[in-house]
Amino acid sequence: MTSAARVGDPIEHSEALNGLLLGLAVGAAAVVVAAAVGVSIVASGGLAAVAVVGAVVSLSAGVGELIGSLSYCTNTAGHISKGSSNVFINGRPAARAHLDTAECDKHGQVPQVIAEGSSTVYINGQPAARVGDRTICDGKISAGSDNVYIGGETEQTDDINPEVPGWLHGVVLGIGFGSAVVLTSWATAIVGFIGGAMGGYGGGVIGGRRYGEGSDEQKVMAFGGAFIGGSLAGKGQQWFDSRYEFKTQGLGSLFGNIKVVPKSIQATFGHAKSTDYRKTFFEEYPDQRGKVIVHHAVEQQVEKFYPGLVKSEELHSIENLRGIPKELNSKLHLSAIRKEWNRFYSQNKSPTKQQLLDKATEIDKIYGSQFTPPIEE
Repeated sequence: MTSAARVGDPIEHSEALNGLLLGLAVGAAAVVVAAAVGVSIVASGGLAAVAVVGAVVSLSAGVGELIGSLSYCTNTAGHISKGSSNVFINGRPAARAHLDTAECDKHGQVPQVIAEGSSTVYINGQPAARVGDRTICDGKISAGSDNVYIGGETEQTDDINPEVPGWLHGVVLGIGFGSAVVLTSWATAIVGFIGGAMGGYGGGVIGGRRYGEGSDEQKVMAFGGAFIGGSLAGKGQQWFDSRYEFKTQGLGSLFGNIKVVPKSIQATFGHAKSTDYRKTFFEEYPDQRGKVIVHHAVEQQVEKFYPGLVKSEELHSIENLRGIPKELNSKLHLSAIRKEWNRFYSQNKSPTKQQLLDKATEIDKIYGSQFTPPIEE
């Protein structure tokens, strides 16, 4: 049961739109400051730097919108100006959906129709408006009668223009999704998007049942669910990609020829965001700091023997880095692996990039089980 709405009762708007715009500005400013102090991932330039900017800006916009939508960021924006001519509540005309209007400071002199009301209580043939029901400009009725309450679910009679336009949500979502594609992969971005949608829906449902529909707690739980769901799904996809692959010999009538199999060992290059390869490795595997020596699968000496064959960002990418336990470094890298590469250099005066990767793959298959993390079939 919710308080009945009458002529003169206030409507309010949140600061969701202003919060989103402020979040965009704060995110952009943070990136500028980071670039000014020389944060490597931004200073490296290129598409990756643009993607980082997009990721930061889209996240800060989402946080800004969330904060702006909370109850303590709402403000009175007008009042109900028209009501029933023959039904009164506490001596004031009762407010009805579809028929009655409110004045809103954010929309000048244009009356804003009340767009929601009770699904079970009607006044003059239209749903009775209550506290919490919205106008077509997405303003909410924020106060009503102290002693007259109206029940029922919410019935919407008119289209509501959201405080944050759908196209703006689409732009922010597109920026975030595009950044995820550049920084990870299409598969990871898509799975992360699906995980985020499911997490947000689940958080919203749980928060709504526990704290009430439209409550601050529900909004926070929906946002948190989306963030956690998207992060976990994306990480899960990366974990799957690093270990398994799909094999097929034709799709078959029921897709029975598609199989998930462990990924075969194959050395590859990525695109490093920094030339500090040790930092790159330990950011990916922080628990190995102090335990391993970081080496390259296709080692750095190729720059001396074959100038220009391998780009620096390929050589120092995480895909080309290997961790060798300190206690094995002398025996494994300085002896066994060094002999393998010295033999390769003496036998191949003008190899292709693929030949370098094939040699690294061969070494991974022989010694990879001793690396940290291990590389195994």
